[in-house]
Formats: sequence, structure tokens, C-alpha cells
Amino acid sequence: MASIFQLCHEELKMFYLLN
Repeated sequence: MASIFQLCHEELKMFYLLN
């Protein structure tokens, strides 16, 4: 489950950086 959580966090960070 940690993997999914980390992936979500990474995606969120990318999205935040893109915006």
C-alpha cells in the first residue's frame, strides 16, 4: 500500500509543480 501512497504523492507533487 505504501507504494500506491508514494505514487499518489509523487503525482500530486508533479501536478503542483506544473501548475
